[in-house]
This record gives sequence, structure tokens and C-alpha cells, in this order.
Amino acid sequence: MPTYMEAIETKIDLFYSCIMSGRAEEAKDYVTSNFVLEEALELPYSQSKYNGLTEVSNFFKELNTLIEIMGTPEIKISVPSASLAFAVISFPVKVRKTGVEFKFEAIEMLSIVDGRIAYVKPHYFRQKPFLDVIQNSVST
Repeated sequence: MPTYMEAIETKIDLFYSCIMSGRAEEAKDYVTSNFVLEEALELPYSQSKYNGLTEVSNFFKELNTLIEIMGTPEIKISVPSASLAFAVISFPVKVRKTGVEFKFEAIEMLSIVDGRIAYVKPHYFRQKPFLDVIQNSVST
């Protein structure tokens, strides 16, 4: 039988599998009813805070119009406590408008409440190249 921390890690892994494959609504078993994804304000998305899986699904649809995931995401999960987890995420992407390819990398902090994901906050590695590519794609 898995430990509590292993069970949390499994839920996080399943959450990302659903989210990354466009099946956000299937992630409902892994998140709280008041789940929030908060993106960086600098990014040119329609909003920076996404409340609930419907808004998160819409965000990923918006993101998918800008970039194409070119390979299988690599996700490393760490659960240091019952209320906190981290996911290091990387995968190759291509900007749809320009064809520019780059490696997307982020670390995401996840708040856990009652064994479910309540909040996700990404922090991007090498944010400037990511911003340049996305902003040039949006503005041109």
C-alpha cells in the first residue's frame, strides 16, 4: 500500500497527464473544488489567474494556439510535506506562428489540501527567451 506522500505524487502525475493531454475535466478527482492556477503576470495570456478546471482547460487551449508540444513532457515530482509539492517540467515546443523551437522548462509549486491539489504556481527557467518567443508570436 502506498504511503500518503506516494499517493499525492501519483495524483499529481495523473493531474499533469490529464492537463497536458487536453483532458482537464478528467483531473477533477485530483484537485479541490476551489482549485487555482496562477500564471506569471508578464505572460501575454488573456488572464493570469485561472479558477477551476474549466478556466484551466481554456488556458491550455489558448496556449495550444501559440505553441505545439513536440515531445513527451518530462515531469519530476517531489512531495516534501503533506501540504506542499514541486514539479519540475520540461519538454520541447515549437512556436506555431514562427516555427521557432525551444525547450520549455518550469518548476511548479503545488499546494495540497486534504490530499488534493488546491493551487499551482509556475516559475519559469530562462523566462526571457520564452517571453520573447511568445510575445513575438502574439504581436506579429
